Amino acid sequence: MAQFKVHNLIIVDASGSMTSIYEQALAGINETLSTIREEAKKSDKIEQSVTVLSFASGGEPLQYAYRNTIAEQTSPLTPNDYTLRGMTALYDAIGTSVTDLEKSKGKEDKVLVTIITDGYENDSIEWDGASVKKLIDRLCKKGWVFTYIGANQDAALEAGKIGVKNSLTFEATIEGTVNMFAFEKQSRKYWNERAEMRAILRSRISPTTTNDNGKGWIPIGIQPFLIQSSVPDYLTILTVLMPPSATTLTK
Repeated sequence: MAQFKVHNLIIVDASGSMTSIYEQALAGINETLSTIREEAKKSDKIEQSVTVLSFASGGEPLQYAYRNTIAEQTSPLTPNDYTLRGMTALYDAIGTSVTDLEKSKGKEDKVLVTIITDGYENDSIEWDGASVKKLIDRLCKKGWVFTYIGANQDAALEAGKIGVKNSLTFEATIEGTVNMFAFEKQSRKYWNERAEMRAILRSRISPTTTNDNGKGWIPIGIQPFLIQSSVPDYLTILTVLMPPSATTLTK
């Protein structure tokens, strides 16, 4: 029986400027979905759910391909699921989707929010940078993990404006996009491995064993893993193992 659920919220730019890397972006999204399905099959302690949202302005600003869907029930996206249109309503996409997800999140659930864009905010109506930052700051204190992946920009700077600590810059080229999704896949898999480790360690603690205060006893050897407030950010973990330049992907 699963101990908790991991909500994978993937917010992808669908503005017209994505045209040059559209095929690679669609393939990369599908590779990410495949990775999440693989992780779901590997663990009976962690349930994986998926929300995939593409955003732009004009037509249908927010287009959900999946919305809080169990990972095993997903399949590869088609061009009909990811259509390019309009400008970059980034803040509306983040604010709306994150607020929506918060309503369905369980108390013990974990959340990975990945934002992928090749441009700057230029067309939101309901949300602005300040309100998005306030939202993200509040949820980060609750253990939510946000990662901003931006093409041809200072991703760290743009991420910081909205309170996101994890960022990755890539070139909006075919090769740059392929490399970015490969890096994202490695990071996500490593995060899930750590989450699985924590779940296993928790399952080995006997609820009937108590210390002198009558509280649950935790073996000394695994205390460091259990007293962490949350599983470390998935992008940060991999970055620690690689040269600093690895957070900027180029051809």
